[in-house]
Amino acid sequence: MTETKTLTWAIDLDGTLTKSIWFPGLPEPEPYLDRIAKINDMYNNCQVIFIHTARKEENRPETEMWLAKHKVRYTALVMNKLAITGKYVDDRAINSEDFFK
Repeated sequence: MTETKTLTWAIDLDGTLTKSIWFPGLPEPEPYLDRIAKINDMYNNCQVIFIHTARKEENRPETEMWLAKHKVRYTALVMNKLAITGKYVDDRAINSEDFFK
C-alpha cells in the first residue's frame, strides 16, 4: 500500500498564477494555464493548497471569480496576509519560473 504524504503549500496569485499584477480598475490578468494545471494536479493528489494574495479583503469577490473562471482548485484563499504553510511559491520567494519547470 502506497501512502501519500500531504504537504501544505501557499501559492502566490499575482505574478505566479497570473501573467501580470492586478489592481482594481485594471483589466483582468491572463492566467498561466500550465501552472494552474500543476496546482490542480497537486490538489488532486491530496496536497493542501492555500492561494495567497496581497490583495485586500474587499477584492475577494473579483479574486474568487478569477480563480473559478480559470478552474483553479484550492483549499483556501488567504487575502492580505501570509499563510502559514510548509512550502511557499511566489514570484519572489521560491522562484516560480523554476518551480513550474
